[in-house]
Amino acid sequence: MLNQRTIKHETGTQHQLHGRWLALARVLWAVLAALALLLFAAAVPGRIERLFNLDSDTLLYLSQMGLSVDAYAAIYAGREILFVATFALIGGLIFSRGSNNWVALLTSATLITFGATFFAVYRVVLLEESLPLYYLSRLVLLVGLGGLVPFYYLFPDGRFVPRWTRYVAVAWLLLNLVWFTESDGLFTYVNGQAVLIARNAITELVFLGIGVYAQIYRYKYHSTPMERQQTRWIVFGFLATFLAFAIFYGIIQIFPSMREPGVPRLLRILVGESIFLAVFMIVVYAITVAVLRYQLFNIQVLVHRGLVIGGVTALLGAFFIACLLVLQNGLEMVLGGEQSTFAAIISTAIIMFLFQPTRDRVRRFIDRRFFRLPATIEELSKPQANITNPGALTGVVLGHYRVGDVLGRGGMGEVYQGEHIALQRRVAIKVLPRELAEKEESRARFEREARIVASFSHPNIVNVYDFGDYDGMFYMVMEFLDGSELSDLIRQRGVMPLDEAYPILSEIAAALDYAHGQGLVHRDVKPSNVMLQNLPDDSRRVVLMDFGIAKIVSGSSGLTQTGTMGTLDYMAPEQILSAREVDQTADIYSLGVLAFQMLAGVLPFKGSNPGQVLYGHLQKPAPDPREFVPDMPVSVAQALQQALAKAPDDRYLSAGEFVAALLPDGMNTTAASV
Repeated sequence: MLNQRTIKHETGTQHQLHGRWLALARVLWAVLAALALLLFAAAVPGRIERLFNLDSDTLLYLSQMGLSVDAYAAIYAGREILFVATFALIGGLIFSRGSNNWVALLTSATLITFGATFFAVYRVVLLEESLPLYYLSRLVLLVGLGGLVPFYYLFPDGRFVPRWTRYVAVAWLLLNLVWFTESDGLFTYVNGQAVLIARNAITELVFLGIGVYAQIYRYKYHSTPMERQQTRWIVFGFLATFLAFAIFYGIIQIFPSMREPGVPRLLRILVGESIFLAVFMIVVYAITVAVLRYQLFNIQVLVHRGLVIGGVTALLGAFFIACLLVLQNGLEMVLGGEQSTFAAIISTAIIMFLFQPTRDRVRRFIDRRFFRLPATIEELSKPQANITNPGALTGVVLGHYRVGDVLGRGGMGEVYQGEHIALQRRVAIKVLPRELAEKEESRARFEREARIVASFSHPNIVNVYDFGDYDGMFYMVMEFLDGSELSDLIRQRGVMPLDEAYPILSEIAAALDYAHGQGLVHRDVKPSNVMLQNLPDDSRRVVLMDFGIAKIVSGSSGLTQTGTMGTLDYMAPEQILSAREVDQTADIYSLGVLAFQMLAGVLPFKGSNPGQVLYGHLQKPAPDPREFVPDMPVSVAQALQQALAKAPDDRYLSAGEFVAALLPDGMNTTAASV
């Protein structure tokens, strides 16, 4: 059963605030967020004015680069506004979905205050305008900078692991208070310019290094599989930012000309610092990934994929515009100023040629890596390719069998009704089409299914009699089942009472436990793979079919490839993340989805497109089936939710154990089977 820690972890109850504490925390968050953004907004006019009041030397250097003062100011101020807007947007999203969660409030406040007060130059502007505003901005930065290390120590479950890191976090906060009495955090000012204080930078790296150790320790000994995915993204973000920080300031030290007035310094400011800030935002984007994909701190934040791709496309467009300016200036220098029009045409053509392929690659990367989809949304939404020349084998004789009409079609071919000529016994013949038979992987999977299932002896698993090949097509001969698919019954009945659903589920569970005992994971348990056979005595036999994408647990066959992962509506989270890394608990999850559908009348995770269904499996906790069937016993609802636990270790050990848990107190197996 789910232990208390798991229940708290999945629901986030250990981080919930209530009553006065909740109201106080929300008010404090609102004050900090509003203050940070208002201070930033107050400094923007003065900042832009400073950008337009350039000295004559800087104006000369800009003209040598082919840039106007307007373009210079737009690039300089625009990137900083984009930086602040990104932090504020993500912080606001986290607050909107988890404002009753103290860890979410800390994360949100840290992002907003740090992003709004990160730029020391804005505090220089406020210092010139008003000393109180300047000190107020430093106080807000204290919250943003001071919250970074505690956030890193608490991530991803809101607990200090190891426990002693709580004292390190307190030491960090006290050290920040000392810093802010003598300098502006990591920076001090010399002639109005922000200068990095090496002592403070080294100290911060030490505290972050302790955080890296804590995250490694947590990852190895405490994290669940979902938390490990979260940790990978956050560590990636911090390491990328640290690397960018080291490279950026390392280059400045190596090339002194980048510190002196001139074109190299302007290039550093406009190009180098822009790239540095973009890389710095990887941290907040990494947090976004954890939020969108993994329920950061148990906060459910679902943002439409189109918004994500739209935002990334906008950033990509800005990057290409910057590349266009650099390329155009470079070509003008090579071709001469009189060829500026020609240089503009060539550079524009090159950028336009590269933009669309790059955008397509970014979209594919987002779907496959960012959201961890097995394919892009467009690929998932495509209907299954039609089989060429359907029904082509009707009337053909395959060995001892005469082929009849088509019974159905699926991802691995067609199923025909047939007859053993000598024995006059009806059979079902599954045929792998020629276009699939030409692929060695498909042939091997098809033959493996035949050999594996033929070796089984269980009343609830379809019997396989024979297999072979004909004119480049492979076929498998199975017993003919006179009946209907479970999917048909579900469509007819909608919500099924437990006493009707239990016998069906118990026989499916028996088949799965038998297969698992033979070292096989089905990986595609769904209603259309379950046949309800009508027997002569008016009883019904439940038969599990289609082991075409099954996986042998005891060894690696090398046949589990992309496209063989199962059906989206019934797929376990770990099967989505890595189709290779599954065990029998993936089948228990799929059986849980099937049971939920039968007993509640709906699928637990639905959506208008395949991506939304996958997000549900990866992110959303299983809904309470009593939302759809209010009179469902509590024990039945709890059993369904445990079978649908995100972590495999939190599910039942066997399919039979799960189905047995569906019986409410006072109801025995015999009564349920009547």
